[in-house]
Amino acid sequence: MKIFTIAYYTCLRNLRDISSSMYMVAYPILLILILGNALQNDFEVRQIDTVKVSVLNEEKTYLGEAFEQFISTVEKEELISVDVVYSYDEGINKIESGDKFAFIHLPAQLEEGRINTYSKHEQGLNYTIFTNIMNSFIKGAIQLML
Repeated sequence: MKIFTIAYYTCLRNLRDISSSMYMVAYPILLILILGNALQNDFEVRQIDTVKVSVLNEEKTYLGEAFEQFISTVEKEELISVDVVYSYDEGINKIESGDKFAFIHLPAQLEEGRINTYSKHEQGLNYTIFTNIMNSFIKGAIQLML
């Protein structure tokens, strides 16, 4: 019973002190208004652009076929748009001219374990999407090889 008496008198003391009551009411409202105005544009859903990628696939084994299937699946998700190029120089030129965001080159001897990716930009949302797509293929390719 003593706890209720203490709580009762504490509430009375807080209600009698007008300045602390004003702070308890006004301060959260003021913070909501300030932070609401400062952060109002941060929570909007933005349209994610597709990442434009050039691909040169010289690998003719099951890994090259698996890569083509993987890229076509990701392309259906509208995360990337793939353009097939027929030479290494053509892919590099498309990056340098700004037509494509990245260039993926699968050499003929992929068994050595090297997929070459080229990009002018190494930051931003498009780079993160591109990197995650390539990492997911590499993890899946490792599972195929085991």
